[in-house]
Amino acid sequence: MSRAGISAILPLQFVPADLVQLEVADSVLLGHVVYSNPEGSQFRIGIEVHKVKLGDSDVSNHLQETLRETMPSTPGLEHSEIYLG
Repeated sequence: MSRAGISAILPLQFVPADLVQLEVADSVLLGHVVYSNPEGSQFRIGIEVHKVKLGDSDVSNHLQETLRETMPSTPGLEHSEIYLG
């Protein structure tokens, strides 16, 4: 995770501009793929995060703190009023 977004290694190939939804505990991060590079039998993808929907779990609280430090201008860093889990 960085100011530019999130990198993940996945068994599926994506192409730049694909829309993605990452679910972390009871939170959701929405964004699009900016790169997808083969890495062995998997792919390292870069995701630019556009919006975050936070839940209320301990994991979501930690995610919120991390996102505030790395991507402070991302919309949705306040807790959602809707439970997503």
